[in-house]
Amino acid sequence: MKLLFNKSSNGNAELKSLLGYLDADFKFSNLKIDIEHATLDLIKLIGQTTYDKIVTFYEGTPTQAESDLIQNTQLPIAVFAELSFASNNDLNNSNNGRVVEIGENQRQPWEWQIERSESNSRRRGYKALDILIDTLDNYGLTEWDDSDEYKASKQYFIYTTYQMQMIFQINNSRQLYLRLLQFMNDPEEDDILPIIGATRYAALKVNILDDTLQSADKQLLKLIQRPVAFKALENAFKVLPIEMFPNGIIEYREKGRMTPQAKSEVLLYFKDKAKQHLVKLQEHISTLDLVSAVQDPEENIGGDKFVNL
Repeated sequence: MKLLFNKSSNGNAELKSLLGYLDADFKFSNLKIDIEHATLDLIKLIGQTTYDKIVTFYEGTPTQAESDLIQNTQLPIAVFAELSFASNNDLNNSNNGRVVEIGENQRQPWEWQIERSESNSRRRGYKALDILIDTLDNYGLTEWDDSDEYKASKQYFIYTTYQMQMIFQINNSRQLYLRLLQFMNDPEEDDILPIIGATRYAALKVNILDDTLQSADKQLLKLIQRPVAFKALENAFKVLPIEMFPNGIIEYREKGRMTPQAKSEVLLYFKDKAKQHLVKLQEHISTLDLVSAVQDPEENIGGDKFVNL
């Protein structure tokens, strides 16, 4: 796999320019394997063809715009690679087991300091991913605009970051929105489909893809999006790193970890909001069905136009 690092054997300087807190004698070779792993994770988010195109920029003579895109791609890779390396390098493995080596003017940090440092690094990495995806969205790169990763959102009822932002404050995080997509399929099929019915469900999906939503569609879609959003947030909050989410919903202990009680309260909030909006959706559908029955009663007698008395 081609990497976005170590061009002309300049990996040490590249890492230092991205992660200024590294020691001056830090070697690229120490981080190479972790960079490969972080690169694979990034490819899952932006796609292989997009990544390969950025590599061609890197290997050539990039313009200023291409250099900016390259750097925006390198930074999240470097952050997560260094985080992985550091967490596995705090202890040295010797013939006597794992030991801590402390220099003359060094001392071992407290556990809470390590946890806070790792949390801050993850938050920096996710912010870097947001900047990268924003850059790709505005760059005009065909490989990104035509990729399955870019188009994936169109198959869901919440198909833009802005729509998610209007329901719940995610700091306009494009990478968080993209990760939430994987949690939207179940609530759409398990909760929304039984309420609105297969005909409305299929019609809305088609109209979203064709960009032909009518006024009534938009009204219904708004009622659908809210329970889907909160269901997705509830399920995502159980498994995704909390650093992906806005600071406003996260409460920390002094040690930097989210308290179990705080996490439970957030999950309960998401769950209750989803239930409330599902009730509103059900009421709206009941009203639509009632109006339809009044307007065309013949269609509501088991398919028969006459009633046997």
